[in-house]
Amino acid sequence: MSKDYRGKTGDAYLMNEVVNVFEGERQTRYMITGKYVVCDIFCSTCGALVGWRYLKSEKSNQQYKEGKYILELLPITQCR
Repeated sequence: MSKDYRGKTGDAYLMNEVVNVFEGERQTRYMITGKYVVCDIFCSTCGALVGWRYLKSEKSNQQYKEGKYILELLPITQCR
């Protein structure tokens, strides 16, 4: 969907769907654009943290992110 995102490790992509990941526990996170309920996502092969999934946004103008994923470029290119 978009490559104009930043994660903890640098460049990140907003995605509609991802495969070969599993989700961690739900948590509330405060980010630049507001407060979200998210869960981290991990590579199903190596277990590395590769991003997160937006579950809920408190701001109506950010609700388009709900159900979508952030994949961080660095971890997915180093995952083995």
